[in-house]
Amino acid sequence: MRLLIVADKLTGGAGNVAQQLAYCFSQKEDNCVFLMIDASAQPKYDLSRVQIIDRRRTPVRLKNPIKRAFRYLSNSKHLKNTINNCKADVILSFLNSVSPEILFSQLHTKTPIIVSERSNPYMEWKEKEWQFKLKWWLTYLRANMIVYQFKCFEPFFLLPFRLHKTCAIPNMVIGNKDVIYSNRGMNHPIRLAALATLSSVKRIDKMIEIFASLLPRHPQIELNLYGDGPNKNELIQQVKKLGITDKVHFHGHILNTHENLCKNDILLLTSEREGFPNAILEAMNAGIPTVMFKCHEGLSEIIINGENGYLIEQNNKKEFVEKLDYLIKNPLVLSYMKETTLQKRTNYSCDVVIKQWESCLKKVLS
Repeated sequence: MRLLIVADKLTGGAGNVAQQLAYCFSQKEDNCVFLMIDASAQPKYDLSRVQIIDRRRTPVRLKNPIKRAFRYLSNSKHLKNTINNCKADVILSFLNSVSPEILFSQLHTKTPIIVSERSNPYMEWKEKEWQFKLKWWLTYLRANMIVYQFKCFEPFFLLPFRLHKTCAIPNMVIGNKDVIYSNRGMNHPIRLAALATLSSVKRIDKMIEIFASLLPRHPQIELNLYGDGPNKNELIQQVKKLGITDKVHFHGHILNTHENLCKNDILLLTSEREGFPNAILEAMNAGIPTVMFKCHEGLSEIIINGENGYLIEQNNKKEFVEKLDYLIKNPLVLSYMKETTLQKRTNYSCDVVIKQWESCLKKVLS
């Protein structure tokens, strides 16, 4: 099978899942995998058997609508030629910022296309202008299958698409790795962690506020921030203003995610919105429970309150602090949650999730 996977860039949630699928399918015999992506960053997985097509582009903003239309058609023609050269049996496209142009370029071809939505479609739809919505409706009708991450998103796609053209497939973790922290003992300082882009939507500033309010009760705790982004300098200034620079550590973008997460005890997520957070699965693979704001109902499929973490009602800062306080005060409860988290990670193993993707591919090919 010749599979073409298209995403925006190697970093970020969609890029991570695209890399995972490219890696897993390239390991199977008789598969030829192409990955069309902005390859300016270093891959997180072994893509030596994947043929990478660098889709880096310099955006050109044209005010004239006629010039914009000609530029769009020109780019579409170039994209069509690039895709045709792959002679792919199936195209798998990620992100609603990428998929419309892929679908438009393939309007007059018969190659099956699977569109994988990576965010909460209800939230995305609210924020988009009518031009995007119109383009979305018209181009997505070309898709042979729409894949979303949670069953609760299904109703959104049932109006434009029939049920047999949609399915839910979760994210996955590659390999059930050893948990390095298991020999650290019960008395080490509790370390909280965030694995996220330092952008406004992740609301790391709110996370730092929550952490600062915990410090008077638990002066030994630390907060490790893994990731980079446009808000980094603002967040550094916030930490300095609060006088907690010795407690909050900025590690930047990392590749050895598992090894770093294993040094921590609890993952924090304070995002305004999320799709299927890869950070939860990375933490799950390291045996770390998650405490996060509940962005949508689908998250209840991953996190069971009191078992492998806590889902806090959106913006309820008080409850967020109370749950963290409870876990820090009760190391036996935290230890129980770590064991439960490790058990739950098998639901999202590579073998389990790839079988779901294979079933989806088989369906569109038939």
